Amino acid sequence: MVGVIAAFASFLPNTFANQAEKINQVLTNVSERMVSQPVFRGDFWQSKQINGMRKPLESRGTFTLVSAPLPEGILWQITQPIELRYWLHPKGMIEFSPAGQRVARSISDVPALGQVSQLFTSLLRLNPQDLTKKFQVTWRQPLAPETWRLLLTPQPELARYIRSVLIAGDQYIQTIQVDEVNQDKLTLRFINVETSMALSNEESKWLLSGAK
Repeated sequence: MVGVIAAFASFLPNTFANQAEKINQVLTNVSERMVSQPVFRGDFWQSKQINGMRKPLESRGTFTLVSAPLPEGILWQITQPIELRYWLHPKGMIEFSPAGQRVARSISDVPALGQVSQLFTSLLRLNPQDLTKKFQVTWRQPLAPETWRLLLTPQPELARYIRSVLIAGDQYIQTIQVDEVNQDKLTLRFINVETSMALSNEESKWLLSGAK
């Protein structure tokens, strides 16, 4: 019996070391792939399950994550059930109505905008420095070959709002599941993702409009 316990005890450090190595490899590989080109775009499906409501709120659309040397930010375009566009950038957010009207909000007006924008950007890019600073990262068994899953447990600053974040993907991130303290749940799925060196004409139109 003593021998079994000793063998198990010696196995644990190796297990944790292997998990840490896997986590580091995933974060490094995906983040390096992301920064190699300044544009990361795709389609999204979003489901927000609000505590107390029977049916989740669902929406679909496209997203564009833009990095330097281009203007940094996230262009979030909802196409269903309504058409809305948001440009989240380091200084705030611009909302575009279906008619093209723009409403700008700065971080000084809504301080939480900065946290949301930075957190979302870190998750999409899988930025190792940001994620390991804000979360305790734990390896989870992948659901399919050549994929990965990571459980993010927030540090005290974010733990007031978020219980946990489960992210999964392959070469890029595919899903984000957020369990909030108030028992709301947010699920995001990304498909048809790609990277590019340049913005499309439509993306450029909205970003230029947002810069006015």
